[in-house]
Amino acid sequence: MELIPAVPLSPSKQSAFVSETSKQKRVRYVYSALLYVLLPFAALLLIFKSFKKSKAYRFRLYERFGFIPKAKQKGGLLFHCVSVGEVNTAACVIKSILASHPNIPITLTCTTPTGSDRIQELFGDTVLHFYLPFDTPYFVSKLLRRIQPNKVIIAEVELWPNLIHGCWKRNIPSILMNGRMTTKALNNYLKYPNLFTPMCQKLSYIFPQSELDYANYLKIDVNARQLSEAKNIKFDQTVMPSIGKEVLAYQHQIHDQERTVIIGASTHQGEEDFCLNLYKTLKPKFPNLLLVIVPRHPERFPKVENTIRQGQYQCITWQANVPISTQTDVLLVDAMGKLNQVYSLGHIAFVGGSLVKKGGHNPLEAAQFSMPIIMGPHIFNNAEIVESLEGSGALHIVEDDSKASALVESWLLAPELAMQQGEAGAQILAKNKGAIDKTLMVILEDM
Repeated sequence: MELIPAVPLSPSKQSAFVSETSKQKRVRYVYSALLYVLLPFAALLLIFKSFKKSKAYRFRLYERFGFIPKAKQKGGLLFHCVSVGEVNTAACVIKSILASHPNIPITLTCTTPTGSDRIQELFGDTVLHFYLPFDTPYFVSKLLRRIQPNKVIIAEVELWPNLIHGCWKRNIPSILMNGRMTTKALNNYLKYPNLFTPMCQKLSYIFPQSELDYANYLKIDVNARQLSEAKNIKFDQTVMPSIGKEVLAYQHQIHDQERTVIIGASTHQGEEDFCLNLYKTLKPKFPNLLLVIVPRHPERFPKVENTIRQGQYQCITWQANVPISTQTDVLLVDAMGKLNQVYSLGHIAFVGGSLVKKGGHNPLEAAQFSMPIIMGPHIFNNAEIVESLEGSGALHIVEDDSKASALVESWLLAPELAMQQGEAGAQILAKNKGAIDKTLMVILEDM
């Protein structure tokens, strides 16, 4: 496949790729009318989530209805990220802009409370932050009027028809950064072509993260001139973290006790059981094993801790801040934003969201620490990354407990093999950097 670099467009040429047909307009009007009807139910759903998942869902509801702060300075950049993963993807780009162009105002929106927490943890008051309002024409108009961005950048997924249309109508360039278009998403888009095809055509630039994503955007009639060469920003965002005092203390304890550590990273419901069964199977033969579990969602921390203790495992938690002893079976990391540091403790990693149908989380953070990785079969969110690591021998797909335990046992019996496969993953990571520079060039053009 020939990959065509994105061609920068001036705002006056924003409409060159698309003009809405009357049918497409009617479909968008119907979509907007349905959103207005569903607004009360959307609010009720968020309140329900606040009792079911996290009480933070009912905080700042007014922002989702367009009651947002006004930008102190117009003409900046508006970034939208769905949740934690997308915030982490955008963070390296935003930090580069803040460092090189500190006078450019940045607004950063998200959809979930965990995404909001991550934004505030990473950026504090250096960016203007609020929840993205619901995608009605009125709320979108109010958003763009109050922020008056020069460009709108969306990280990976969650394209909203009225938001993209509002930018297009106002000649505000909209950029899809590290765009992801899985086959499942493509099929959903193709079911409603009169809504989603013009939406994608109105984007000014699309930076797909893989050749599969590139090909899928072409299948929904995106103009090839909108598309850049396929490269994944996630290869650039993996930088060695600053190690905090808690992790340094754990490192010393693990070293002194000669423990071998398996990391269960970004786990979802059911995957903690997989990690615990793996540990239980291997522990009799390898008594120095230690399991570290890092659940993906904070609202599940108490439930995961209860599951571990019901299994009669000796468990300590991050929040308890007690040392690892020779009797400790499991360290539960019940804190957000610690995973990248925690990987420094590990020898073998399981990356979650892959045994359940969540699409798998990013394995590159594990790869940068040169450790072998296992994942389940559901890896569609990062298919090309997984394929690259799997091809190098650094990552292995497992579908059940027996295959996983046999594989991990082979690494424990031959640490030099584990080290060799882990190093192969680190080399893949080093070879694939470079997407961030091209993205920054387009974002910062004419700024």
